[in-house]
Amino acid sequence: INAEYGLTEDGKNTGSFLVDGHNVPSDGGHLLTSEQKEALKKFKTETEKQACTIRVYEMSGKGLVAKDTGATKWCQGTSDPYVAVTTLRPGKKPKKLWKSSPVKKTLNPEWKYADPLEIEEHRLWNAFQFALYDKDLLVHFKSAFMGAVSFPPGFIAWLMKETGKDKITLIFDKLGTTEAHQKDVVTGSFKVVISITNVHGSGSKKKKK
Repeated sequence: INAEYGLTEDGKNTGSFLVDGHNVPSDGGHLLTSEQKEALKKFKTETEKQACTIRVYEMSGKGLVAKDTGATKWCQGTSDPYVAVTTLRPGKKPKKLWKSSPVKKTLNPEWKYADPLEIEEHRLWNAFQFALYDKDLLVHFKSAFMGAVSFPPGFIAWLMKETGKDKITLIFDKLGTTEAHQKDVVTGSFKVVISITNVHGSGSKKKKK
């Protein structure tokens, strides 16, 4: 099922994506049945102020834009992509959470984790952004933007509840831009395998043993 979803920090659609063959709501949720709309609305109301742990098992890009176009022949027409993970908080500056290692000279990078990347205490309905950049490995230039996708973890938690799956595969068939990179050329798709666990009341503290 193709659908538009996922908002960048400036509120624009990042493109469409596939979610394990499950119907995905667009901005108005018009691809959901009436029952699904009500179920999602109820779930969001019940979990509005809750936090969670996000686990990332796998990421990959395909057909990304080539940023290395200099005079050095061995790197022409390629990029050295890495992923920066950020939380988008309403009324606040985006908060950087984590950055992957770069994959050299490729437009089809892959990152797989035997032990999933874990991000704890993330608000369930604050958007979670994956932004791709080209790492300049030759000189200390600023990393070049290659595209971004974003979505609220709460939607993934709801999908897991609806489908009974222990993880969800998102395939964004079109990368989007952000407020700071509206004029940047962006191409390609992005895939992430993710799960949401430990949903609990925001601000709760673990008891000391």
